[in-house]
Amino acid sequence: MEKNRKKVFGGAAVLAGVLFLVWVLVKPQKLPAEFLEARRAASLASQEIVDLTDATSQKIKEVDLSNPNLENTLRVIKEARDSNNEAYDKAFGLSRHLQKMAELFGKIRAKESRELAYQAVSLELGLISELISYTERMNRFLENLAELAKTQSRESLKATNEYLLEVNQKAAVINKLNKEFTEKMKAFDESF
Repeated sequence: MEKNRKKVFGGAAVLAGVLFLVWVLVKPQKLPAEFLEARRAASLASQEIVDLTDATSQKIKEVDLSNPNLENTLRVIKEARDSNNEAYDKAFGLSRHLQKMAELFGKIRAKESRELAYQAVSLELGLISELISYTERMNRFLENLAELAKTQSRESLKATNEYLLEVNQKAAVINKLNKEFTEKMKAFDESF
């Protein structure tokens, strides 16, 4: 009977040890506050960039390319440049937030969660790269638009339309990357 008692207590001790180990390994992970703040700030900056590129796109739609009014066109160019430059400036802030997130990857214990965070940051780096290209093309578009408003030449119209197409394609890529980032971060949140 003493042997059975020792077996029961021994088994209970082993079971308690296993349960404790499972609890330690499976308990929800608390992410570093710095990571959560950088993630929140990156999401906001990314959305602001998308909103600014959308605002710029809406501004340039105000110009009738087939017969641009010089005064109106110059006003639109100034407003578009302002919002374009603001989006470009936001990209620098976004890059700092992404850097902070990347520095804290090692503190994310769950491999799947760490991989999702890495993928999200990679997408946002792609967004920054696309924004740089978008900004360059937008500036060329605006230069050609000013030339078109002044000369109304066929060559200026053709160049303006070509740059407008490129700008719209870049804006679509930026929107797509931001959407993918949001989806990755949602999956990241659900992985906890």
